[in-house]
Amino acid sequence: MSTLAQMNALFQSNASSARYYRSSGRSLPCPCRTPEGFRDPELHLSFAQYGVESFSVSSGVIPAGTQLRYTLVAIGSNGVAMSPAVVYPPLYSDEITDAQSFQVSLAFNWPPGEAFVGGNWAVYRSENGDSPTLLGTLDHPSTTFVDNYPLGSGSVGLIEPVLCNEAGEIPQTPIDMIVKAFVQPIQSTRATRLSTEYLQEVFGTIEADDHLGIFPVTWSGNRLDFRNWGQHGEDFIEYDGQRFFVINANMIPDPGNGDPEHHWETGLRLIREDGLVS
Repeated sequence: MSTLAQMNALFQSNASSARYYRSSGRSLPCPCRTPEGFRDPELHLSFAQYGVESFSVSSGVIPAGTQLRYTLVAIGSNGVAMSPAVVYPPLYSDEITDAQSFQVSLAFNWPPGEAFVGGNWAVYRSENGDSPTLLGTLDHPSTTFVDNYPLGSGSVGLIEPVLCNEAGEIPQTPIDMIVKAFVQPIQSTRATRLSTEYLQEVFGTIEADDHLGIFPVTWSGNRLDFRNWGQHGEDFIEYDGQRFFVINANMIPDPGNGDPEHHWETGLRLIREDGLVS
């Protein structure tokens, strides 16, 4: 049996269960994200000023007396939706209608900057107070969308855009799984056998609640990755009712054949109950 197989068998038979939760590296940049890598909250707060700025009504196929409202979702050049969706007319007492069969021409105002160049507005329509459904899109840099669609022409319903985090990223589906690992307090026998230099390399300044974690490289067909680990609680290891973030990690090679992917040794630092790192 290879040393890697022996290590995996050791995890199966002797290791404890730990939760591996990884969301960083599985996010998409929000259109608001600044070149410095942060969220622009002012753009979100002021976003209602963009979208439709005016409309006009003329003869068309929409039945007379129909009351229309539009919900507009801006899609950045990377295909990511911007929060919030913009409703037009903004006052619910001001739905668009006409005494004759009509169509609506919507004049659009694009947000500034490069984030929406090559993007589009997804145009959803509500008919007589019903839920909005997708009519079509207006591609940048066009500024006019003509709604001359019969009632019931909409396709999919509205999915509200997701607000990004403070890093200007919109998390996608995280990896959330139970793995077998050896997680021990830094004062444990295993940890005290390590050299002071190695511990300083992994932990820097050692704190009382620090733990040493030994993890497989793959588990149940999923690859574990501790590089570029999030430092603010978006990634964590949960063990014995506590959550830890990874402050450092080394992939240890196979002592038998030099294969670099034998197991991980990680420095784990406690995340306090208030969500902050200790």
